[in-house]
Amino acid sequence: MSDKPIPAVEQLFDLIRRGHSTEARGMCEDNTSLINQLGVGTNTALHWSAREGLIDLTKYLVTNGANINSKNSTNDTPLHNAAWKSQDEIVQYLLSLPNIQIDVKNSMNQTPAELANNSTIKHLFEEYSLRNSTSHIRQVVEDDDDSD
Repeated sequence: MSDKPIPAVEQLFDLIRRGHSTEARGMCEDNTSLINQLGVGTNTALHWSAREGLIDLTKYLVTNGANINSKNSTNDTPLHNAAWKSQDEIVQYLLSLPNIQIDVKNSMNQTPAELANNSTIKHLFEEYSLRNSTSHIRQVVEDDDDSD
């Protein structure tokens, strides 16, 4: 009976699940292809980092090209994972990113906001929605003014 080596991406995910941000970052620095590589369940390092609340690692992954809107096998994005696991700081950070998609529905037909388990995260989504609807209204008004 031979022992199969554990794929590097699964080693990375194991480090993240155990909260070993520094070691996980080191693996990504040594092999940048791990940043967006899919593992079991088609999760990425960012899915796991967001779920575990590892803000420094999450920021490192995003800065180094992690797909912030990547979907796993259940159509969850990293934002779904962070909201579901009540990772306030991660949710706040992801919502600050310009291309974050907040309306993605997972296989249970839920958006990240609908998975929010605490009032802080619900409030973050409400603030995000207000901020973005106000900026959309402002853009429509500016576009209308330009048509003169």
